[in-house]
Amino acid sequence: MNCGVCSQRFFNMRLERYKNNPILGPRKEHSWEAGGVFNPAVIYEQGKVYIVYRAFSKDYTSSLGLAISKDGFNIDERLAEPIYKPRESFEKKPSREFGQGAKTRGLPK
Repeated sequence: MNCGVCSQRFFNMRLERYKNNPILGPRKEHSWEAGGVFNPAVIYEQGKVYIVYRAFSKDYTSSLGLAISKDGFNIDERLAEPIYKPRESFEKKPSREFGQGAKTRGLPK
């Protein structure tokens, strides 16, 4: 399929807000996404809709989750563990207390 066909196919679509939104919400039983889910990205491949979404824990640590749907509206599968979680030092939250006499760990004073 060339770009001209892709453009014609997708730019002529009419999108409407799904009346049963949201299709994803935080799951309290999974600490890594108990704080909220948002910022989904969708990939359609081999008859399935793969939804990659940002989730955060109660301490606001962000991770990426994955949900799978056959129709894009009803979730058929949702992984219990994140597909990506912070592991590099630059992704981790610094330990810092703000206010007078702020304490820092590894940050300039």
